Amino acid sequence: MGDVISDDRTWMVANYVVVAGSTLWIAEFIETLPTEIDSIWVNRKTTGTSMLFLMNRYMFLLGLIFQALRVLPGNGTNKDNRRVVFTFAMCDLCYNKHPFCSENLCDI
Repeated sequence: MGDVISDDRTWMVANYVVVAGSTLWIAEFIETLPTEIDSIWVNRKTTGTSMLFLMNRYMFLLGLIFQALRVLPGNGTNKDNRRVVFTFAMCDLCYNKHPFCSENLCDI
């Protein structure tokens, strides 16, 4: 019984850490948005650096959204939760190494 309580508390602390880190990242995202608008969007000059910046910035935001949908509690049905977990798992497989393969699935 003690292991179950310990696992539950570990899960809760992990969720708090994820929420705290995500909150700090989103605050920084909002704080630097005016600089991004002036530097990237107003200039309208597409360079490799600007594309890399935008991909890095918005893919991480998308990852945070998927992680929040997967981890944080909600009142969705089991069917809704399965869709979110399946979508997250597919994205995870695409961008991370598959546990049974020695190479990235995107490189195949």
